[in-house]
Amino acid sequence: MELDRIKIAEQYTNGASIRALVSEYGVSYSTINRVLHKQGVDLRKQGAYSKRDKETTTATIQKAIDLYVKTNAKVTVIAKTAGIAPSTLYDHLRRQRITLRKNNKGRN
Repeated sequence: MELDRIKIAEQYTNGASIRALVSEYGVSYSTINRVLHKQGVDLRKQGAYSKRDKETTTATIQKAIDLYVKTNAKVTVIAKTAGIAPSTLYDHLRRQRITLRKNNKGRN
């Protein structure tokens, strides 16, 4: 079976996932990956973080940090509201050398 490499590259560039292309063409993940590579297509990063715009994420994290500093809200509550992982917020608070509060159970 001859694959339409240009069509596969166009579909991926227009938002189709590699898994969707695997299903459509009945070939392996590595085959689609190889076709895209040979066509010079920049592959999207995998995972939830990569689906967000980096500037938006940076702004979201900064807003969450500001909330932590200005309010008495818990990291877990702020992170959930901001749509980020609590560990991400903890990491950024530590990087900015912000003193973490302790509650009754020793967690922030």
